[in-house]
This record gives sequence, structure tokens and C-alpha cells, in this order.
Amino acid sequence: MTYNKETNTNELASEIYQDQRSRGTKGFGIYTEKGKIYRATDETKFLIDLSIRKSKLLVLHHRQPTSTNNKINQTHPIVWVTNEAKYSLFHNGIIINPEKIKQNKLYTTETEPDIYGRNKFNDSEALLDLLVDLIENNKKLPKDIGNYAFILVKETDDNKEIFIGRNNGRPLIVSEYKDSLIISSEMHINKNALQSTEELEEDGLYKVNLETKKIELITKLTEEDDIGFDTMPELTKEDIKDEMIEQIEELIESMEKKETKKQLKEMFEPRQQDNKYIKEIKTILKNYIQDIQTIELSEWENEFNETYERKMPIHNQTYDRYYPDGYNTIQYNK
Repeated sequence: MTYNKETNTNELASEIYQDQRSRGTKGFGIYTEKGKIYRATDETKFLIDLSIRKSKLLVLHHRQPTSTNNKINQTHPIVWVTNEAKYSLFHNGIIINPEKIKQNKLYTTETEPDIYGRNKFNDSEALLDLLVDLIENNKKLPKDIGNYAFILVKETDDNKEIFIGRNNGRPLIVSEYKDSLIISSEMHINKNALQSTEELEEDGLYKVNLETKKIELITKLTEEDDIGFDTMPELTKEDIKDEMIEQIEELIESMEKKETKKQLKEMFEPRQQDNKYIKEIKTILKNYIQDIQTIELSEWENEFNETYERKMPIHNQTYDRYYPDGYNTIQYNK
């Protein structure tokens, strides 16, 4: 975000983007002082918009899509309109278990079901869901929802408020440079030229005062004694095994369907023997179930915290061909 009371900040915003361009070049969003939003899925259109949409206040977002494909309705800001206000969220980070937040709500970023019949959506929208609940109903965020740094614009008919915040998973830096206010994930501008700079404290919802270029703590983002979702049952180690096995069995079952075979063919490089490779994957997944069943609970005992992450390497060339990350991530609360 860039703001200057006297002059447009497009050149400054462009300089900051070029410095941190490596953070993502697939999806783009621009918010201007008049509340106009310009979106793009390619860099050229974004740079043109940034050049011609002159504004003293600019909030920019560029991303490397993770939870969804590079579609125009997946770009930031993610916008909600409630009875109280219009909200525009710019989020950096990854929200885990977003479906636990979403539950049965209809999200604006939902896509068509994937090959497993699941509706996908931008995980950042789950964070917006929580932040709106915090601002309008003073309901704190759960602690273990992933990592985030955000800028949230709240607009009513006669007022505009800008909120910022972060947890320990993502930085957010507030600086003043040549009488311009800058809020960004990184700071590459020469530090000697900065009038002031500080990293935002964790776990606070802050309000930005554009007139004074100061930030004010409004409330804490989470409760001190919060241990996770109230609606999420506490998982045991056996629960984790059962859940993994159930998901893999569902995947094997889905591979029997003709539509799934067609979608797999489109997803991966063309092959003359698709059925052969699907059969290979099914065999690997069945062996994986056996591996899960043989894990001794004692292996888990000495390595846990409130939330514990365990990565299980998969050493199989056929599996790695389809899943290049080579591991599954398991999360549970003890």
C-alpha cells in the first residue's frame, strides 16, 4: 500500500512491485482512493493499469496462486458486502483448514468441483470471513489457521477505514518515505532514505490513519487462551490414520469413474496408456494405506506440540511423477 496526501503514488508503487516481483506474477489487483478495483491475470495488463490509474492511495496485490488457479475472480482484493459495509481484503499467506471456517457458506471465489467432486475456493476468503466477524461482532480469530499478513479496506457510504494485521507467519512493514506512507511485505528501498520504518507487531488489528500516517491498535486478533476451532473436534493419532486412509480410499474409488480418467488425462501430459498409469497410482495408494496402518503410535509420542506437522516421504518414481512434492502433511491437535 502506498499513500501520499499531495501527489499520486503510482511510480512509488511500481518501484516497490519491481523490487518484490519474485513474490508472484500470476494474479494482480489494484485498489484506488476512489474505491475502484482493477484486476488482471497477466503482468502486462497490470502494469498498464498501474501506469494509467493515477491515485494518491494505492493498494496492490500480486500472487502466485496456491489454493486455486489463476482466474480473474481469484485475484485480490476479495470483496464482501454486508449490511454494515463493503470489505476488500488483500492477503499474503496460506490459511489451513479453510473449509472448517467456510462450513456451508457460499463464497465468491468458489470454482467448479475438482475431479474429486470438491468445490475449491480461495483460502484467503476464509480469512476475510473471520475478519468481518471480528470487526462486526468482536469474535476473535482462532490461532492455528495458518499464516497471514493483510490489508483490509472497509467502506461505508460516508467513510473509509483501512485495517492491517499479521501473525508470526508473515511480515508486514510500515514505513515513511519522501512523505509517503508505505505498508508492504518487504522493504527494498534504501533504508537511509526512509523517514521511519518498523515491522508491525504480531496479533493485533491496527487501524491506519492516513492524515497522520500513524497506526492505532484496535484490538487483539486472537484470544490468549484460544486453542483452535470451537467446532473442530480434537483429533487423536488414530483419527489421523483413519482420515488419511479414508481420503486415499475415496481417491482410489474416484479413479474407477470414466470422468475422472478423462480429467486425469487432461491434467497430465498425454499418454497412450492412461489406464496403465492410473492402475500404477492405485497400486501405490493401496501400498500407502498399508504403510499408514503399520505406523507405531510410539513414533509420534515425542514430537508434538499443540499443533504438530509430520512429513512422510514417498520414495516412488511413479507417484512422484504425479505428485512432485513427494510428501503428505499431517496436522493434528494433541
